[in-house]
Amino acid sequence: MGGESPQKRRLSAAQANVKKPVPEKRGSLPNLLPPLSKRRHDMATKVLPDDPKAAAAPITLPDVATPASAPKGDTLKLPDAPAKATKPAPSASSIKRYKSVFQVSRSKKSGDITLESQRTIDTVLKYQMGQCELRKLKEVFNYIDVDRTGQISFEEFFEFIDENRNPYSESLFRLIDTDGSGTIDYEEFVHALTSYCMFTREEILQFAFKTFDDDDSGSIDESEFAKLANMVNDGKPLFTGNFNRALKEFDKKNEGVIDFTGFDLLNRRYPMILFPCFRLQDRIQKATLGEAHWLRIHQRYYDMLKDDLFRKKHGGAAPPVSTSTKIKLIFGVGTFEVYQPV
Repeated sequence: MGGESPQKRRLSAAQANVKKPVPEKRGSLPNLLPPLSKRRHDMATKVLPDDPKAAAAPITLPDVATPASAPKGDTLKLPDAPAKATKPAPSASSIKRYKSVFQVSRSKKSGDITLESQRTIDTVLKYQMGQCELRKLKEVFNYIDVDRTGQISFEEFFEFIDENRNPYSESLFRLIDTDGSGTIDYEEFVHALTSYCMFTREEILQFAFKTFDDDDSGSIDESEFAKLANMVNDGKPLFTGNFNRALKEFDKKNEGVIDFTGFDLLNRRYPMILFPCFRLQDRIQKATLGEAHWLRIHQRYYDMLKDDLFRKKHGGAAPPVSTSTKIKLIFGVGTFEVYQPV
């Protein structure tokens, strides 16, 4: 020791103070968890059994026959699931819809319009229309019904919207005139006009396609296509090319006919052919509630669909209300009421 240098003596003293690690048993993991506090230790001793062997005892489950242990010829039988009763599709008036934050309630007033046709009620409820829209449409109907018979004819209706009579407009009137009387009453008027004014672009195309698919084959041949182009344009087709060439261009299956997919492509390529079908919707909208009002109904309808989709994805929870929406509600901007069936 006397011959050691001061540096070696300090190094030896430091090594002596270092604790040697306890060798771990083979296969064991190092204990990285902190020691239990006294409170946690007391809680653990209350729930653990006194005998450690009892804690490690296996849990005994009742014997259950399995396909391997079951006697030959026996099969496992599960309880039959209860048969689902088939119910007719509910009407729109019986479907409970979530109430829009902009929807307000109002008590019935004298002069309110009461609907009797279930089909008309369903249409009005589907698009969240109320007494405001029904009264306005009643004013329009009474304006057309000059002789006050409670019925309007084909000629009166299309003269009012400034449209000529052609097979396409006749098909729309047939959609309205369900009893084939040649005239329509107020509720038929509301149902059909609302349905057509709420059609999307694709739905208008489908309506036109079905109108001229005379044999209901799901396709339009050359004669049906020529008839369509001539008649929706008052005998003056805006399509300047050859019908046969157009059929070849959009006949994807090379069968001499156009299905709805080809019909849609044709409209995109030559939009002026079916322009009168879309013009009819524009004129009806302008002549009844006005374009801006129909646009608001469209917006309410799509907001409702978006709201329903959110609730389905989030277990029925309502979507969050934005700050701009809260401000609108404070000042009553954008609120509306919905028809209440009797």
